[in-house]
Amino acid sequence: MRSVVAHGALLLQVPGQVLPPDGGGAATLQRIRLGLCVLNLLALLLCAGALGRLWRADLDLSELQTTNTAELLARSSAATLDKVSLSLAAVGDQLEQQLSTGGPDARQLWPLVDRAVARVPELQAIGVFDQAGEQVCGIPSTRCQHMNVADRDYFLRLQAQPAAGPELSGPVASRLDGAQVLVLARSLRAADGSFRGVVIALLPLARLAPLVASASLGPHGVASLRMANGFDLLARAPALPDGLQGAQTAAVTCLMAGAIRSAPASGSFQAQSAADGATRITAYRRLAGYPVYAMVADATDDSLAGWRISLAWTASFLLAFASASLVVARLATQSQRRQARAQRLYDEAPCGYHTLDAAGRYLSVNATQLRWLGRSRDELVGKLSPQDFFTAEGRASFAMHFPQLKQGTPIQGLEVDMVCGNGSLRRVVVNASPVLDAEGRFVSSNSVLHDIDDLHRARQALHAQNAQQLAMLNTDQVGLMVVEGGHITWANAGMDRIFGRCGTGWVGRPVASLLQRPQEFESARQQIADRLAADGFLRRQRQLLRQDGTLVWVDLSVVRLGPGRTYCILNDITPLRQAEEARLHAAALENRNLALAESARLKNQFLANMSHELRTPLNAVIGYAHLLQMQPVWQDDAKRRRFVGQIGESGRQLLALVQQMLDFAKAEAERPSIVLETVQLGAAITEVLAQVEPRHRDRGVTTSVQLASDAHTVHTDRLLLRQMLAGLIDNALKFSHPGGTVVIHAQRDAGGGLCIAVEDHGIGIPADTLDRLFHSFSQLSEGSTRAYGGAGMGLALVRQAAHALGGEVAVRSTPGTGTVFTLTLPHSMGDATH
Repeated sequence: MRSVVAHGALLLQVPGQVLPPDGGGAATLQRIRLGLCVLNLLALLLCAGALGRLWRADLDLSELQTTNTAELLARSSAATLDKVSLSLAAVGDQLEQQLSTGGPDARQLWPLVDRAVARVPELQAIGVFDQAGEQVCGIPSTRCQHMNVADRDYFLRLQAQPAAGPELSGPVASRLDGAQVLVLARSLRAADGSFRGVVIALLPLARLAPLVASASLGPHGVASLRMANGFDLLARAPALPDGLQGAQTAAVTCLMAGAIRSAPASGSFQAQSAADGATRITAYRRLAGYPVYAMVADATDDSLAGWRISLAWTASFLLAFASASLVVARLATQSQRRQARAQRLYDEAPCGYHTLDAAGRYLSVNATQLRWLGRSRDELVGKLSPQDFFTAEGRASFAMHFPQLKQGTPIQGLEVDMVCGNGSLRRVVVNASPVLDAEGRFVSSNSVLHDIDDLHRARQALHAQNAQQLAMLNTDQVGLMVVEGGHITWANAGMDRIFGRCGTGWVGRPVASLLQRPQEFESARQQIADRLAADGFLRRQRQLLRQDGTLVWVDLSVVRLGPGRTYCILNDITPLRQAEEARLHAAALENRNLALAESARLKNQFLANMSHELRTPLNAVIGYAHLLQMQPVWQDDAKRRRFVGQIGESGRQLLALVQQMLDFAKAEAERPSIVLETVQLGAAITEVLAQVEPRHRDRGVTTSVQLASDAHTVHTDRLLLRQMLAGLIDNALKFSHPGGTVVIHAQRDAGGGLCIAVEDHGIGIPADTLDRLFHSFSQLSEGSTRAYGGAGMGLALVRQAAHALGGEVAVRSTPGTGTVFTLTLPHSMGDATH
């Protein structure tokens, strides 16, 4: 339509054109009528075609605007969710570090959560829950809600797949205040990767409203955020009236679902709204990394408002042209009126029109463009050129394209900034075509200028948003870099702070220069590549080299961006590592002090026990010796022999105690010399029984030996074997009930080693004292009133001898029933030789 108006106005203004006078003859009038009919028909066809193109262009422009706005809304929404995800990751990472050292620190839990929430204004709360779904509470506990999320879908999914990444779900009713919220959850894992709980962030839907309201819309436009699964409505601008929320959600038509299935990432469709009956062009875009769609809809009533004005003008033009055609033969005076009417249509078109001569000066210009320029027609026609109103960039573009136009090449879609009368800039797109004479020489050009200022501002807003996101990445709190082909292609300010650089020299720098030993880079690079190929993500802690040559501990996370291209996040954890090393050193010192104190206590107790053990036989020796000096006793042979026997037994007890002390001192001072030989196990047991049974003969305890067929011989050290057997058998005889039985049996285990078990049916040992049996100087009864004698070194010597032979000694016992000591010698020393 616009082209027709322009060409029609120029046709009426062609100099020398004269209409035939009325009454020039029937044939002439018939030809005029026929010509006018043909002209009216052509005008109708041309106008219909132009209106169709304009209708399509306005709809395409509406679709482009909604697409750009949807992309802006998706980017801003994704940026908000990214901030929530980063805060959640910060809390989760610190909690997992605490899990590796024993568990969450209740004193630091609330401050940690509060700092993460304060960094993201849209967040309502961050909660921590253990593997049972119970809330992990900090100090003070009065703040805790004591909630349980074990029934939530996100908890069940993360519990089944702890290695899964953060998951966005909802909307659900918050258990804090009942409001609708989105939940972003990630798992907590132990060092072995096992599930230890979840951390969740609550994002109220009400706080998404400002994001949606910021979208640039027409009078009847709609912006919304919906979940990808089920299209649940999260936020809408303008908000729906009360009572229509469910109806709007139910109005997601099959057309919308089909469009999203065919193009899940982004697309557009046209449908009639169930809320207000308006037909809208809806553009949607899925948020990067999140199951959420950003949707922007522009009502066709808004986008086609200009087209309807053009339709009215076109209809008026056609009506005027037809009316003029009917009276052109009768009233020549009405020709001027028709020309004026056509001129108005030409002038009031919603776009700029002008024609240029060969020198590039204005031949004609419509009123719309005159209003844009703030000039009169007399100031422009024949005097000025479009480049007088362009910026420097536009003038350069005009100087390049106008010669080509004069050669017959049309100009299509040229964007320039035009300086308006008030000094402001207006972005326009220019389409121009040349008018040539019969010989192909340039006569003039016809140009159409469309105002795309709103579209240009939308694109600039998108660029500003990208620049803002880049500025957010250029933080000095966290090091960020992009690595490609083993070299750094981008690094932020955080890299300068961590590595002590001044912001230059990162691009092209090899990553190997950050390693303490650069030659290890290739092997590390291959390991990282394999891990990324398997999991898509890598995280580890290691030391890297600073600019000044010092080392810095970093928490390194690597994400694969593409073939040979990775994105790295580095956190300086040097203070944390230093604090951890100091804590471990302090704990080691404390354990050492406790061990020394316990050793001193046991030695003091040992001296008390030994004073009692040595005094008892010494008193017997002295007492019986004194009795032997008495005349009546000396003359009684029976008493004399009994007293002498008691003196001998007490002496042997003293010798056994001294021998134990010497054996223990020798074992403590040096590793015993081991002489391997083939030993008859039965004979060794018989020798030991002959040695220890006399001391317990008066208690009536019997012994039984049971050897398996493959356990009669053993290849080991004879003296150490007898020492271990003596300690175990003597201990079993001592703690058996009078008249009881001690069973000694031996057999081979699955690995070929020899297992010797000494079993008694005596008093047994309480479970809480079993760990003290093999400690030096330790006895289960202490003091001068002890029920059983001994220095407390017998079982300690057994364990030392077993360890010297590469074996082990174990015990199991039931109080009141009995005890079983098991001596195990390894295959290398326990093999029998036949």
